[in-house]
Amino acid sequence: MPSRARREQRRCTLRIATHNVRQFCSNAEKAARLWVSNQFDIVAVQEVHIKDDFWQQQQLHRAISRVNSTARAWSKELKRPQHEGFSCRWSLNANSQQAGVLLLWRKSLEAKGELTILPEQPGDRDSEGRLLLVRVKWGGHTLCIACVYGHNTSTERQQFINSKVQPAWAGTPASNVFLGDWNFTEDTARDRRSISTAPSASADTYGDGPCRTAWRQAAPAAVDAYRLRHPTGHGFTYFSDSNGHMARHDRVYVSPHLRHFVAGCSVIPASVSDHYPVVMDLMPAVSPTQRGPGRKQLHMDFLSSQPHKQQFEQQLQQKLQEAPSGSQAFLQWWPGFKKWLLHTGCRIRQQWRATGLPASAVVAQQQVRAATEQVGNAVGQQQLAAAMANLSTAQTALRQLQSDVWSTSSRLQRQQWLHHGEQPNPAITQQLKALERSTANRSVVALRAADGSLPCGGARPANVAVRHYARVSSQPQIDPVARAQVLAAVAAQQRPAATPDGSP
Repeated sequence: MPSRARREQRRCTLRIATHNVRQFCSNAEKAARLWVSNQFDIVAVQEVHIKDDFWQQQQLHRAISRVNSTARAWSKELKRPQHEGFSCRWSLNANSQQAGVLLLWRKSLEAKGELTILPEQPGDRDSEGRLLLVRVKWGGHTLCIACVYGHNTSTERQQFINSKVQPAWAGTPASNVFLGDWNFTEDTARDRRSISTAPSASADTYGDGPCRTAWRQAAPAAVDAYRLRHPTGHGFTYFSDSNGHMARHDRVYVSPHLRHFVAGCSVIPASVSDHYPVVMDLMPAVSPTQRGPGRKQLHMDFLSSQPHKQQFEQQLQQKLQEAPSGSQAFLQWWPGFKKWLLHTGCRIRQQWRATGLPASAVVAQQQVRAATEQVGNAVGQQQLAAAMANLSTAQTALRQLQSDVWSTSSRLQRQQWLHHGEQPNPAITQQLKALERSTANRSVVALRAADGSLPCGGARPANVAVRHYARVSSQPQIDPVARAQVLAAVAAQQRPAATPDGSP
């Protein structure tokens, strides 16, 4: 099950996916279940394998009807809100069934007004059935979404990129989302694997080099969404059963302006063909809701460090001297002062967290950096798996050390606040009870005094108890015999006199 954060992300992002289904009519129902399960909003489909004539278009209509009926039934099976199915546009080849691309979008988004499909323009459909452009408006964005299906041979791919893809990208360079099965890789050493041959950056048996050059000349600023979110990842999307070959053919490219709105990009490890789908989560330009953590808060645990506390107090006193005396001027000065206070406190807290770590934590940080470099330099699945395991172990150890140091400082600071008369809370109560149950500490942790303070440590709790029972013994109505026995027992105890501050 996806985490709560992931579910929240899916509610407020547009999930744009690419999927090479290889014979859409035969795999319509299976593909629909996969798309609904992963909550795809827009799906770019390649290898529809439908010819552009009247009778085969009827087959395509029937296949889309099966997709919509399956989507409605499968959403009910998953106990999710009713899925209304997909609307679509397609681009087919009049002379061959080997290509054909399709772009689908959820009807519910269009019905609610969240997604607007703009009118089709001349040239949006490629006559070869390998390129389809659909322009949409969503979340403050005006996007040009292109479904791309590259040729199998390197020469034809280069011609296709230069003659079709480049003009399409140049038409709207600031709002492009080009996704599909490109049939080549940009990084042969990282994005291709074979059982028979080891990966090699110099070997170009698949014609990746010329296609890579043509694509970079066509769209030099295009951003690979998966590589943006996973700089060292190996998200293979194509798998050959005949020779064990794997490659990352399916990719999503966005314009540089959109890179800051890419919330995530991942490969879905399930499919109905020899290709895995790839999905990108796009954030809106204008947030539709106020969800999120809210205003940034300043944590004051760094006050447990005396040097950082003095630094904060000195800067605060200097800033307060700038406060104006007039009421109207003071109200205008106050918002800026709050921003300064938050910024200064966060900066000092970062310094405290960086310098307050023990030597073991510094060593753990160095181990994490070394493990990260090993992951980047790993060659082969075995080296990558070992490097990832070392990185996970080093990160876990570092987080544990940091948590121990920071939680201890925070607990001590909160105990000091509690001792000065603040109301207790369940977290502090549990910490105090844990100290009382500790085998290393058999003494009373703290006692509430008559004035409301909470003396702790040394003889302070014992002095509170003595004063309490002395006050009880001084009451006018008391058994004289019992009083004499208690005072005699107290006097018989061999304990040194307490100092004025209560310490032994």
